[in-house]
Amino acid sequence: MLAEALKVNSTVERLNLESNELDAEGVARLGEALTVNSTLTGLDLSGNALGAVGIAHLAVALMVNSTLTQLGLEHNHLRADGIAPLARALSINSALKQLSLLSNYLREEGISHLVSALIVNSTLTQIDLKHNPLGDGGVAHLVRALKVNSTLKHLDLRHCYLGDGGGEELAKTLETNFTLTRLDVIDRHLGETGKTIYSRIDLNRQNSSRKELSLFEMLSLHLAKQHMSTLSKTLCEAVYRQVWTAHGLPEGDLEFMENDAFRDWALLVQACNVKGIDIISGAFSSAATI
Repeated sequence: MLAEALKVNSTVERLNLESNELDAEGVARLGEALTVNSTLTGLDLSGNALGAVGIAHLAVALMVNSTLTQLGLEHNHLRADGIAPLARALSINSALKQLSLLSNYLREEGISHLVSALIVNSTLTQIDLKHNPLGDGGVAHLVRALKVNSTLKHLDLRHCYLGDGGGEELAKTLETNFTLTRLDVIDRHLGETGKTIYSRIDLNRQNSSRKELSLFEMLSLHLAKQHMSTLSKTLCEAVYRQVWTAHGLPEGDLEFMENDAFRDWALLVQACNVKGIDIISGAFSSAATI
């Protein structure tokens, strides 16, 4: 009855079916509804013990659904067999932004399937993996995804049995990943490594608003900083003021351009646009001396 209603309903945006003992047939019908429904944005199926069979039906729907942005799958006994079809769907889906997989018995094999999806997925911004025994091996797989994924902002790894090995891998990855602004890693096995992780995440969070700058604006800032010793200091500071003022950022913050990413040749090639030229021109015109 509910599934049939969802096929024609155009008003319900969020649906909570937590702990409803949905069987495979029920999930199959729900999946059919999701292939045609165009209004539902949030769905909570936590605590339904969907397993591999149930999630396979849902995965088929996710391959074509273009409106669901939040999906709760906590406590569904997915394991590796269940996460595999979900990962295939996430490789194709371009709508889902928030996914909770809390307590699904995911270990190294299971997380490897999810990582394959994260490498190509460009819409997920938040994933909850807490209370899954990933261990350092599972984290090593996640690190592969974090090295290339540029959309994930929040990752919850609390109580995932991280040790210093996995913690160090995460910390090293955060030296080059500037997208992740929240990483939850409360785990008694981390020790001092946890402090390193949080310090780098905090830096990412502080700089997150500045990442809205265009490529050329970032390059302009970098060049101003890099050539501070050879160009007029007045000109360099003018470039900073031009960009900072345009984005409502406080003046005097000259420590943005510190990572190697802005020195990539690709950035130099892509940076030539009219807006950037305007910024440089404005900097020259406002500089008292060169």
